[in-house]
Amino acid sequence: MNQNEFTIALVKARKDRGLTQEQACFVIGVADTSTLSKWETGKEIPSERTVSKIVQAYEEPLLGYIYLHRCTELGRLILPPIIHTGLDNLALRFQKEYNDIRSVQMDMISIACDGQVNEDEEERWERVQKEVTELAGVSLPLIISSFGVRKKLLQGGNLERAYV
Repeated sequence: MNQNEFTIALVKARKDRGLTQEQACFVIGVADTSTLSKWETGKEIPSERTVSKIVQAYEEPLLGYIYLHRCTELGRLILPPIIHTGLDNLALRFQKEYNDIRSVQMDMISIACDGQVNEDEEERWERVQKEVTELAGVSLPLIISSFGVRKKLLQGGNLERAYV
């Protein structure tokens, strides 16, 4: 299982939140730091339910995506890789990828019109798929990262109430 990206993100999210392992255990309801340490070193993988608690406690929704993408078989199969960077960089990359999509738009339309990809269209369709995947890779973090902001706004900024 390729969980290295998850374990790195897990430690970073805890530290970004300013939590010690002891504090994190208290917040997410884990009995002792040895369990959290096993997750953070990749010796064990937490359950999906536990990751959900961690995502809420650390206020880091991208951590949930990374978990699904790297630590679950279905996630590895169907979820595209995403870009991990700041909002400013994501916004710029989104614009670039959006322009790239526009450059293959006519191929996408002409190939997809009949509902199938013919042999002579395969190379062009692969380029379309590449561009769509790259756009998803910058779009998903923008959508996911706004999850916490929406929760805060809905609850008047009281994050604890928003996630409970």
